Amino acid sequence: MAPIITNIETAMKTAIDAMTVVGGYNYNWNSPHQPDLALASFPCCVILIESERCVDDQNGSDERVYTNEVDFLLIVTGQLSSTTDIPNYSINAEHNKALDDLKKVFGTNYHITNTCDKIMYLGMEREIKKNGDIYVPGEMATRWKVYYRQDRLTPETTG
Repeated sequence: MAPIITNIETAMKTAIDAMTVVGGYNYNWNSPHQPDLALASFPCCVILIESERCVDDQNGSDERVYTNEVDFLLIVTGQLSSTTDIPNYSINAEHNKALDDLKKVFGTNYHITNTCDKIMYLGMEREIKKNGDIYVPGEMATRWKVYYRQDRLTPETTG
């Protein structure tokens, strides 16, 4: 049995991979979690964990489970289809559509295929790349908080 966090990451990747224009999204997302841009299709997204912590308290729901929250960082890279005079500005529209896609997929599937209690959107930040690439001039980092419970005696089991 895989660890719960692994199941959550896999479910996030699967949900992102399933987003298509035909399915009502802005893009066909074909390469989630591909860090090599030469192998990726755009937009692409790398899924990272920033931190994980237990948020139990003495008055919690059940002493037999841990109540956890994980902060995920999803780094989205978009691509311009043609050159523009201001690529650092033009990429914003692509990233905004990608952000809408992510909000939609996790807004309609906030349990991520029953791997967690809920996923919440926290915010985003844009970063301009300094490499001068006019087609891929920047990235967008989105932050998500995931809540889940796990059994204290068998941590692979959802609590």
